[in-house]
Amino acid sequence: MREAQFTFDNEGVDYITATEPFRQQRYPWFSRILHWPNSAESGVTLGRGYDMGGRSSGEIFATLRHAGVEEYKTILASKSAFLKGRNAAYFIKVYGPLFGEITHQQQIRLFEIAIQIYIARAKRIFNKRKAKSESTISWETVRPKLRDIYIDSIYQGCTSADEFCRVILLNDVEAVRTYLKTDGAQMSSYGRNLKRLKYIDGL
Repeated sequence: MREAQFTFDNEGVDYITATEPFRQQRYPWFSRILHWPNSAESGVTLGRGYDMGGRSSGEIFATLRHAGVEEYKTILASKSAFLKGRNAAYFIKVYGPLFGEITHQQQIRLFEIAIQIYIARAKRIFNKRKAKSESTISWETVRPKLRDIYIDSIYQGCTSADEFCRVILLNDVEAVRTYLKTDGAQMSSYGRNLKRLKYIDGL
């Protein structure tokens, strides 16, 4: 299981073998095409949550090429830099059919590149909070599924990341369950929070 597996699994759906024609309309949440999460704050998105609405064309080009995406697709995608809302939706309508799909492996590689900033942020918050506590637990020894939902919380921009980290430092599943059920910032994303609770069920 890769680090941040929970986030990967909940940022889209996939099938292994691509077929023609491109299936934008038949597969809701299919993530190997350009898509838009239907939010004014969201941009053109590719793969498991790689949102280009806040990224420069140079960053998009470099990241997608690093992920092994073909150059012509990368050039097209880089034109969506900083587009959000309906502008992003219109871009997809025009360029989506030309872009087509990325492969399953390209999607995995893109996620592995993009998620690193959130993993690094989660570790920084964890280590800063740990320095103020008496906990002897390290990031590496936190239960993997608890690490995953904490990374996902950072990925989703949760405003209570520091307080959530205090609970993560306990490495106690019941404490985490209670926190997820009572913290307003976590509960604001109701559907996602239910999935987090289910993900750690049985630990």
